[in-house]
Amino acid sequence: MVSAPPAEPPRRGRRAVLAAITIAIVALTYHATCALVFGCGCSWLFAGGTDTCNIHVAGPPDCPVCTNVAAGIAFTAALLVAWGTVVGLVASRLRPRPG
Repeated sequence: MVSAPPAEPPRRGRRAVLAAITIAIVALTYHATCALVFGCGCSWLFAGGTDTCNIHVAGPPDCPVCTNVAAGIAFTAALLVAWGTVVGLVASRLRPRPG
């Protein structure tokens, strides 16, 4: 008797889970990474986020992510790509191998 090969989990569902994990990680690390890169004073989301950012102080320097839409979009895209790559690599290592 020949058994059927094991069914693969639906790819669409797996991709959605990986996308959700990536978005959650970006949301949690966004302001802390901003502070690390630009030294603007932002903090972790659960520790106040932008409450200590230098945009709340009159005069320069101002955080480029908070004051410039294009820089904010580019920064967000870069974080999504970076964290998406990390999540994808980790997920590919954790996936069971056939055989």
